[in-house]
Amino acid sequence: MDTRCFFQLLSFYVTVLFLTEALVPTSVRGFAISSNNKQVKVQVPFSRRKSTFSVHQQLHSTNTVDTEDDDSEIKSDSELQRAVNTLEIRGVTLKMAFDTAYAVADSSEDKSERFTCPESLDMVHKLRRWSDAVLVGRGTVQRDDCTLTVRRVPLLPQNKCQPARVVIDPSLKIIEDENEYAFLKDGHKALIYHNVDEIDKGKGNKLSHENSNVDLVKVLTEKNSSTDASTLSIKEILRDLSSRNIHHVMVEGGPATAIQFLQHKLVDRAIFVRAPVTFIEPVPSGMSDEMIKEAGLTLLREEKCGDDTIEYWSKDGAPWPSIDGAFDDMLWPY
Repeated sequence: MDTRCFFQLLSFYVTVLFLTEALVPTSVRGFAISSNNKQVKVQVPFSRRKSTFSVHQQLHSTNTVDTEDDDSEIKSDSELQRAVNTLEIRGVTLKMAFDTAYAVADSSEDKSERFTCPESLDMVHKLRRWSDAVLVGRGTVQRDDCTLTVRRVPLLPQNKCQPARVVIDPSLKIIEDENEYAFLKDGHKALIYHNVDEIDKGKGNKLSHENSNVDLVKVLTEKNSSTDASTLSIKEILRDLSSRNIHHVMVEGGPATAIQFLQHKLVDRAIFVRAPVTFIEPVPSGMSDEMIKEAGLTLLREEKCGDDTIEYWSKDGAPWPSIDGAFDDMLWPY
């Protein structure tokens, strides 16, 4: 080969290398090109490893598949299965979200909007999938039209059904107003606790025929120690749920319902999400650290979850649900 041909070939190789670096995704370690029946291996740096340029789909890569994400997923699945085989969570878990001043909503908004970060929302859905039932008061349903189902994560392997939805509605206003709330018609199990002596037959028939997933359960009332008003008996509701093989109840609000559980000292553990926001026209929760402590709960730890801060509270002397039996190695919620 004369000198001129050599430099022409070298120039060709350099051009190919330049174009390869510019166009080919770095998930392709290298590929073979042919010139004069000779194979030349062109190495591509990994500086843009996450590129998804379409050329990648047209080239046969010799690179080994990056299994880092796959390994992490397998490890996560393994830990989840270990938790399923080990943990038995019972009692009442209270979950609430607040702004910087213990407020739960902003009345300046026409519609209730989520104010916590996506990571916190994922955590809430993990909590739900560990629950036999998710409980709220009537106001939460009327304000948010919530389904209270597990959606952002899969159900636990042994669960084929969504957690039961439990709504406290003393006067059955939910089935009397004109709104058709999502949880009444999605086919998943729902229980509405009330104290109505005579249910309108039209409404009752509608629920029994079109919404066979919904049960109306009448329970006794009791005097509220703070307001002297009559409220449904929380203990009676928990007893009825237990008779239905519902042993872990997650209370998601609203504030009045949460306060009832706290005042009766029926909360075994609480998880509070504190978002770094301050509402313009705050809707106060009526809750405070003092109230939570009077309910027999102790703050165990705070930790970051995305932009939010999560507080973990537990009943005095009660162990936190954990595979290893120590809060420092907390592996729940999964």
